[in-house]
Amino acid sequence: MRGTSDTGFIRSQGLSPELIIKILHCCDPSTILRFAATCKAYCELVAQSTSLQLHIELEANGLELVKVLKQDTTYSMILEDIKKFRDPWYNLDFREPVKRPLRETRGILWRLRQGFYIKAFSQSRGQYSDALQFIPLDPQALDPPPLMFEFTFWAFAADPGQGLAAMISRDTDRCNTCHVHLRSSITGLAHPLAKYPRLSAEFDFEVVFQSGYTMDIEIMERMVFAKVSNQRPSVYELLIWDWRLGTLLHRISFERGRRPIMALRFWSMIYPTAHQSA
Repeated sequence: MRGTSDTGFIRSQGLSPELIIKILHCCDPSTILRFAATCKAYCELVAQSTSLQLHIELEANGLELVKVLKQDTTYSMILEDIKKFRDPWYNLDFREPVKRPLRETRGILWRLRQGFYIKAFSQSRGQYSDALQFIPLDPQALDPPPLMFEFTFWAFAADPGQGLAAMISRDTDRCNTCHVHLRSSITGLAHPLAKYPRLSAEFDFEVVFQSGYTMDIEIMERMVFAKVSNQRPSVYELLIWDWRLGTLLHRISFERGRRPIMALRFWSMIYPTAHQSA
């Protein structure tokens, strides 16, 4: 692994190469590199030691080895995997940017989902959206026609993988009632897998539009989450449905900065089990 002269030089210093490597494993990368810079023999010792190279890569990237590894996993294999992940970042290949027309209509809301830029806009250039445009980021793909709806909405979510677009709106006659519309992201019609294409919820407060936090909606596999705020942004309700069955799974009230993300994680963990046992 090392030249005879180099090995002899290292041994003449009173320590074997194996012992030096063990000592260096207790050092940080900068110390190891300074040691390697002291002479050619030490430089080759560090460069040719797979375990030291792996140690340097792990420390420099803030990584560590898990205690349980496959029996046939070697340091060389792990080091090679790290380099395969690291090297492309050193040689980024920026190609020509993808340019897609966004049409003249101003987008009121927009999202990026699964290779689509999705724009919500008003057909009559009004304050609220009543149409969606799915614009594929693939330059070879054709733009599908926009989806037009017979209602206005304040927020939307989309999951092109399930062919689903979910929009939340306030009832036109009852200011304390909201609706979640479940539509096909291809046709704009009621989603064929949704037992109830429109889900409704009534609140004990008036839902007033305030840009930025009145309503929000997200899709997570078979669950749809709708957040509706009171006039105070720190008071809101979170409703969770199985969008295919139309079943209300839970309704949670929040006040003064309680964080709903914990509830989202909680339900994402327990829902599959609950669904299988139902």
